[in-house]
Amino acid sequence: MKKLIPLLLIVFIAALSACSSGKKAFTKGDYYDSVLKSVKRLRQNSNNSKAKTTLSEAYPMAVEYYLSQIQKSKTSSRPFKWESVLDSYQKLNRMANEIQRSPAALSIIANPNDYTREITESKENAASERYNAGRVALERGNRQDAKDAFYHFEKTHQFVPDYKDVRNQLDKAFDLATLRVLVQHLPIQQGRFAFSYDFFYNKVFEFLHDYQGNRFVRFYSPQDARNINPDYFDQVLRFRFDEFVVGETHTNSETFTVTDSVETEITLDDGKKAKGKSQVSAKYTNFRRTVVSGGTLSFEILDAKRNTILTQEKMPGEFVWESEWATLLGFGRAWVAD
Repeated sequence: MKKLIPLLLIVFIAALSACSSGKKAFTKGDYYDSVLKSVKRLRQNSNNSKAKTTLSEAYPMAVEYYLSQIQKSKTSSRPFKWESVLDSYQKLNRMANEIQRSPAALSIIANPNDYTREITESKENAASERYNAGRVALERGNRQDAKDAFYHFEKTHQFVPDYKDVRNQLDKAFDLATLRVLVQHLPIQQGRFAFSYDFFYNKVFEFLHDYQGNRFVRFYSPQDARNINPDYFDQVLRFRFDEFVVGETHTNSETFTVTDSVETEITLDDGKKAKGKSQVSAKYTNFRRTVVSGGTLSFEILDAKRNTILTQEKMPGEFVWESEWATLLGFGRAWVAD
């Protein structure tokens, strides 16, 4: 009972927080949040006097605040100012939509303002800002600026899908921003190592092919590059396995003696039967076999245009396969599993 009372108090306090009338947000000057909370409260209880009062006070002040922010943004010289304008109009419209969906809120705010037309205009202006910024960045011609241009064009497309020729601009920016890397593997000793080496090489290239760490890096295998002009590539990644070990096997075992007490039936001197206990034991042996293949991966990255080494390194690694089994010698009841 002592533990139940604090738990009920926590639930009660959480319920009070969830049913906030929005008054607390209003006193902090967060008129937008205050409007949303008061409307939510009125949906739960249309007669909530605190929520009605809060909504009647908060909504006009929220509208006044965001309209003043819009005016400030429009007259400012900040880059991408229309995104701030758009954000304010979207908040104004969200408040209006929430009120429209609550009869009790509509009885307080009969005609919430609609800014759909202004939102459309703001999106057009925001798209124009980003599009122009993308064109300027793209004209600089280097890879980093091309990345910036790509992000500008992405934002453009988000504001206004298919704005002007934004799809073509996205393709151009992505093409210029992408680092194209030709992957080459250098051979090692063949013979009995050839099959295992192919396995590891395929694993490396499988990782590179599916690499998602940087959208602007693309790897090509020698097969992919057969019909591609060598000048197309920016870098060359060459790697090979050194000190290659295939199938090094290790087997370990560990033996335990386990005992148990079991009930048995014995015959007394007078011929009568009686129950008793006796100790039994067994030997449990656990075997573990590991097969290890691995080595050192040496690689170097070259500038494809100048044929100069940018970086080189050696990285150790291994693949380990494990299998386990056990044997039990003796009386089976002596083994008690965890």
